[in-house]
Amino acid sequence: MIVQKILRSLADRYYNIGFVGNSLDGIINGEELNVTYVKHSYKDHWFADPFILKVSDNQIDVLVEDFCLSLDRGRISLLRVDRQSYELKELIPILTLPTHLSYPAILRRDGEVYIYPESGASGKLKLYQLDVDSLELREHRVIAEGDIADGTMTALFGDEIMFATEEPHKDGKILGIYRPNINGLFVKSDEIQFGEVIARSAGDLFEYHGIVIRPAQESNEVYGHAVVLQQITKQDNGLQIKELRRLYSPSKEYPLGLHTFNIYQDVIVVDSIAYYHPFLAKLIRNCYKTIKKLKAWS
Repeated sequence: MIVQKILRSLADRYYNIGFVGNSLDGIINGEELNVTYVKHSYKDHWFADPFILKVSDNQIDVLVEDFCLSLDRGRISLLRVDRQSYELKELIPILTLPTHLSYPAILRRDGEVYIYPESGASGKLKLYQLDVDSLELREHRVIAEGDIADGTMTALFGDEIMFATEEPHKDGKILGIYRPNINGLFVKSDEIQFGEVIARSAGDLFEYHGIVIRPAQESNEVYGHAVVLQQITKQDNGLQIKELRRLYSPSKEYPLGLHTFNIYQDVIVVDSIAYYHPFLAKLIRNCYKTIKKLKAWS
């Protein structure tokens, strides 16, 4: 167990968020990504799963998974980022639980702002009302039960639905489509099977020239390797998905993957991944792959 723990720590990854210089038109039409990553001095935190809360001329407020090495789990924090220098001005924790938290998806309805961060280890997906000025959270209600990953709600197809994956296929090929039951809990009503590992959500759905686009994670070889932009259309026989483009990390500093894609008020935010110890991590990963193949053959 001790050896496994040491090997796992040597293969650990860290994330950082960045802002995209391309327009959405440029991205859809195939431009190479231009990303400026946030500058910060934290060595005991990393930041992932960015969702933009507020944009001004001078500042961008972003909700993130703030992974604290001392806690060994994620919490939800607000990052205040200078819009000119992209330096982190302030880090404000807003939600910490005994279980891991990530993917602080934002829901804006009837002038109110809510978040529903992933908390699969708790067995419940909760909706919290957020006061944007004071950053105070009030637990509103449970919206789904079970170990659900990266639930993402949308009303772009008329009725409110939620896309999510769940155990044992969180990072797999099966995308669940959830609808509220009579009690208001989202339950799986349908699913879409992919031919590769591109089911897990990678950000909010958005509209582009009349089409609905869903960012999804491509994790065929490595978790969070790329973001797939999927066009979703509603047809008589259900939702149909067509791939528009795959986006990869443009960074030499964070080359391992592009993990999340979100847009709000024409500002686009992503996050990218790197190994703490690239050479050792790849060596350990290759050894695990070899052992797995040998076990399969035996």
